[in-house]
Amino acid sequence: MYLFFFPLLKYHPESLYLIVVFIVLSVLNEFAGIMGKVLGGQRRYDGPMGKSDRALLVGIYGLLSYFGVGITAYSQVIFSIIIALLLLSTFIRLKRTLCRCPIVNMLMYHCVSAAGGS
Repeated sequence: MYLFFFPLLKYHPESLYLIVVFIVLSVLNEFAGIMGKVLGGQRRYDGPMGKSDRALLVGIYGLLSYFGVGITAYSQVIFSIIIALLLLSTFIRLKRTLCRCPIVNMLMYHCVSAAGGS
């Protein structure tokens, strides 16, 4: 699915590094959501920049580029904002996963009780 983002690298080389960071953080954000399910909880969809939000923004960006609207001057700002929102989303997902995960809570209880019992 993330292969669809790679044409951005060809058509918008002025934002090359930001687009690479965007792609990497998109993958990490999804893994952060799946981690809740892996650890025995539920899949996390929290945060301001989920999959559908990314699809909408990249779709609008692609349409504007296709119709010749000059957005290349703003692409660094656009991708910087998206990256900040992705970082926030990933942090929220990881935090809520770790706070509500039964396995992590059980391990933390054993660590605290073992440290307190010595």
